[in-house]
Amino acid sequence: MTRIVILSENMVQNSIGLLGEHGFSVWIEHQNHTYLFDTGQTGICVSNAQEMKVPLKNISSIILSHGHYDHCNGLEAVLTHLEKPISIYAHPLIFESKYALRKDNSLLYIGIKFQKEYLETRFKAQFCFSDHLTSLGPDIWMSGTVPLTNDFEKIPSSLKVMDNQELKPDLFLDD
Repeated sequence: MTRIVILSENMVQNSIGLLGEHGFSVWIEHQNHTYLFDTGQTGICVSNAQEMKVPLKNISSIILSHGHYDHCNGLEAVLTHLEKPISIYAHPLIFESKYALRKDNSLLYIGIKFQKEYLETRFKAQFCFSDHLTSLGPDIWMSGTVPLTNDFEKIPSSLKVMDNQELKPDLFLDD
């Protein structure tokens, strides 16, 4: 049996005790393995999991979809809650410096607010990077880099990455 529970997303309707935020986090239970896919913006996935009686401490690994704050900045709260070393699967570019170019040409940092070394040292997080199709468990796969091959998916020109002190378009290679 597969069970998927949304722990954090953009809104909460008709709910007492659950919180919503601009961000995303999902609990996946499949064939006696449990995963947390993304951690949202602030870590409210932890309190929402407790409210919904989802045993978050039982996850076998964390999967990060890409390196934007609304998918990864809850990582510290999750790791604090887990109180154990855990494997975190992600694309090698997940810690790339990501920005949004505002209308006034100022930059807003929108990447992960934590350094990889901090997460490894403080929480004993074990990062497993892959940019290709990778099996994470029975029937659970991480796709790696997915090339854009159509005209209808447009990446906003305001999204940028800092590469060798040069601001370049974000091509979402880590998504």
